[in-house]
Amino acid sequence: MKKIKYLLVMIFTVMVCVSCDNADDEETLADPALVGEWVYTEVDLTDFFSLTLTFESDLKGSLVQVEFEGGQETTEIVSFTYSINGNQLTLVGGGETEVSTYSISDNSLTIDAFDDGMIFTKQ
Repeated sequence: MKKIKYLLVMIFTVMVCVSCDNADDEETLADPALVGEWVYTEVDLTDFFSLTLTFESDLKGSLVQVEFEGGQETTEIVSFTYSINGNQLTLVGGGETEVSTYSISDNSLTIDAFDDGMIFTKQ
């Protein structure tokens, strides 16, 4: 099960990495509850990787992925823009657009990507 979750996280990361920046001129406001730093915490795979999403109030953000393999640490940082329409979160950043449903409850952010919810905790 951990390997499946890891694979889903990797696919989500790749989708964000290959997104393009073609933000519309339409003015969208950030969800104040979404703004901040979120760490992926649903599955304890901290021996293999960490994943952090940061959402800024100017509708920009970043994804920081750190992989640990064979005593080596590899860090990848991807910038993106985002928009919100109701409970739909759209991430745009290097080639594609990823649209997912999201919800926030207390300090937990759930992003429903690839028919599976990814849970992040606000830092």
